[in-house]
Amino acid sequence: MRFWVLEPPDGQSHGKEVGIEYQRTTCSADPFHMRLGRRVGDLAVLLDPRAVRDFTWTWASDLLVSPRVLHLFETHNVTGFEAKPIKVLFPEDIELPPPELYQLVVTGWGGFAAAAAGVKLIDWCPTCAKREYSIAEPGRMVDGAAWDGSDLFRV
Repeated sequence: MRFWVLEPPDGQSHGKEVGIEYQRTTCSADPFHMRLGRRVGDLAVLLDPRAVRDFTWTWASDLLVSPRVLHLFETHNVTGFEAKPIKVLFPEDIELPPPELYQLVVTGWGGFAAAAAGVKLIDWCPTCAKREYSIAEPGRMVDGAAWDGSDLFRV
């Protein structure tokens, strides 16, 4: 089996989330163990109009897609995702109407990392359960036996 990692291309400008709040978790034993939890509310993104592509990323690693991508995914029966409408904003000095974009939410599951990837726990906090890992072979993350068969998936 062959798998690909979808990442933003070098040099592509990222969108900035606007007015978004997150649930926060702070460790009582170590104040540096702060993590953002789930987003509260709908996604709104400020974009440079020159940065809008069929695949556009935000600084928070959200993947935004155009209606053309959704049409292609539907036409080719791509599985393992949901598309959520978002609010797109351009800077105030831009008079163009913002495009229609959707947040691509990956729902497919590739299982836990394969043993061949060499994932090792290098730090763990017993108070808040924060974990830090190292990965010896990132290209071997997917365990085909644990993968749900979705076209788009997380490990």
